[in-house]
Amino acid sequence: MPIPLYADERAKRFFYYGYTGKSGDYFWNTSAEGLEPTLTYPNGTCGYCGNRALSIQAGLRHRNRLDSERDYDVTGYTCCCKEAMDEVEHRTLVKQMKERHEDELAALNATAPAPSEAVFQKYAEGVLQNSMKSAMNSFKHIKSPGDLKKLAERLKSV
Repeated sequence: MPIPLYADERAKRFFYYGYTGKSGDYFWNTSAEGLEPTLTYPNGTCGYCGNRALSIQAGLRHRNRLDSERDYDVTGYTCCCKEAMDEVEHRTLVKQMKERHEDELAALNATAPAPSEAVFQKYAEGVLQNSMKSAMNSFKHIKSPGDLKKLAERLKSV
């Protein structure tokens, strides 16, 4: 299969030159690095140009076992037209933008103001003092071991 006339310049890296008999020709590399599925309809045509979509066999990229039939499974379809290559480029730009946004957000969060330790310590001491006062007031009303047991149960739930 020669490189189609409608093929975008960016898609030419997905073809390779090989020999068949006496002459050489270009062939579609179904496992080329960077191939991604693009818009295709269930009948196998490209959603942009209407030409027949080309298969992708991503399992052949990094084969662990030579006898694995799953490696030959078709994992998607793509086209080599300009619009399909634009779709892949658009997805790549969106991914890069999201990564930059995450990095910028992390950098911004790193500069967020931290609460004052002194203010927190003062708050914690106030809470502790109020708890101690409440506990001491509870001890004033204890007149029997049963009252002490009730107080202990109430403090467990706190």
